[in-house]
Amino acid sequence: MTTLWVLLGITAFFVLLFALRFGIDLNFDLAASPRFVIRIGVGGIFGEIYPRKKRKPLKKAEKRKKWRLFHRKKPKKQEETTEKAPPAPLSEKLKQLSALLKAVRRAAHPLCKAIHLSIDAAVVAASDDAYNTAMEYGAVCAAMSMLTPTLYQVFSVHDCSIRVDADFSQPKFYARGQIRVTTTIGGLLGAGLVFLFTYLRVRPKRKRKISNRKDNNYERASDQRHDGVEFGQNS
Repeated sequence: MTTLWVLLGITAFFVLLFALRFGIDLNFDLAASPRFVIRIGVGGIFGEIYPRKKRKPLKKAEKRKKWRLFHRKKPKKQEETTEKAPPAPLSEKLKQLSALLKAVRRAAHPLCKAIHLSIDAAVVAASDDAYNTAMEYGAVCAAMSMLTPTLYQVFSVHDCSIRVDADFSQPKFYARGQIRVTTTIGGLLGAGLVFLFTYLRVRPKRKRKISNRKDNNYERASDQRHDGVEFGQNS
């Protein structure tokens, strides 16, 4: 019974680990002075990584200690003389590249489906001229009508809210919003396994070199036959 509970605990741990969600959160404000805030998090808890907080300047004594610790001279290694293998022909390189692209294409679909996308943005078309504002508004609406279905086809979209407006009082185009991209360890592992199996199946096989050397026993037997001595007898 104890073994069963241990196995159930290990299974539950790996299930929770593979289902753990992590990702990147981007807040942007494309106004007169563009501003970006990037957060990274695991399990819904996000921490800011950009812009970085300014550190206090170190004193001269602390700088010297830090320089002594991290900038020590490393001993020079003796150069080893090794024979370089001849470069592979271009045809083999192209075959390897095509196999790699096939594996990436096969693994891209499960990877994109494992990515959850959430967008909440507001785009405002504006310019000095009313005619240009109307043209920009129509162009942005056309682009959004093509982009939104593509996002739903490629990714697993959790929420997609993109609002497009026209402001005839503002002199410049601006946009602000939030984009969150998350995935799970299990999704990445599945895409990695698809990539690995596909690459192992379609990669080009290396040709083995056929050696023209004869077997030593065969040479000895032929020599003894020429001398009139049967193979296996002592002289």
